[in-house]
Amino acid sequence: SLILVSCSSSLSMCWLGLELNTLGFIPFILKDNSKGLSESSVKYFLTQAFASSILLLGILSASNSLGSWAESMNLFVLLALFVKLGVAPFHGWVPSMAEPLHWWVLFMLLTVQKINPLIIFLSQTWMLKFMFIGVCFSVLVGGIGGICEVRLRKILVFSSISHMGWVLATLFLSTKLIVLYFVSYSLLLAAVVAVICKLNLQHLVQMSSSNLSVGWGAAVFINLLSLGGLPPFFGFLPKWMVLEMLVLEGLYLLVIFMIFSSLLFLYYYLRMAFSSFILKKMNWTFEEVFYLGTCSTSLSLFSLGGLTVSFLF
Repeated sequence: SLILVSCSSSLSMCWLGLELNTLGFIPFILKDNSKGLSESSVKYFLTQAFASSILLLGILSASNSLGSWAESMNLFVLLALFVKLGVAPFHGWVPSMAEPLHWWVLFMLLTVQKINPLIIFLSQTWMLKFMFIGVCFSVLVGGIGGICEVRLRKILVFSSISHMGWVLATLFLSTKLIVLYFVSYSLLLAAVVAVICKLNLQHLVQMSSSNLSVGWGAAVFINLLSLGGLPPFFGFLPKWMVLEMLVLEGLYLLVIFMIFSSLLFLYYYLRMAFSSFILKKMNWTFEEVFYLGTCSTSLSLFSLGGLTVSFLF
């Protein structure tokens, strides 16, 4: 399916490639025989079938229409690709089906399954003027949604939504930057998933468990903070390059919006990391740790935000 989408200049053939991709991924979801995985596979299939129907409707209608009506039909194509990517505000199906999945199947859902729609976006330049909607919604929903979750799978899902917003922002810039950002995100996510699988973690509260060594806890949170783009970790570099290029393009409001939406997500990660390590070291009450972690993290993020804005202006 990847070869078919990459080599095709026709949206009809791209649609066929997306269908092959969907059918090929369902057996990975059904790797184990359980009720939860069966429900997830049905949700995935119905969502992808709905998006494919809209995509096919848009392709056929646009090819048989003229003028403004053809442009209106093109919006169906854009809507379908947003649904397949799982970007906000069409992201609801991703968190609902992610919980029962095996970790590496979830990794494939959040990375490999995004490649084909992104290739189509790159080949259809008329879609770029509508990318601002997906970028703004995705980085905002990814930040806010991560604050409300404590289960690791859903945290990674909302992290993926936020990162997809950054990937869509790179569509304004260059193909090389898109590849760099997406590969960097995929490698960081693979590192996080590998550590989580090794430790069999499901919940952030497990980070303060007595049977989890400080070294493994540090490995998890270093990877998570890098995935969130906190300097000086590796994940900060591609985000900095995206912001620098957006500034050169004069998209200042978009840059500010993306920075502060990312700070929402970083705030959650830093607070949980700080609280977990303090709980392992000292016999404090949860209220004291929560208060201390919240205050220190707020001050750190205030300084980080001020530093970032000062670099831009």
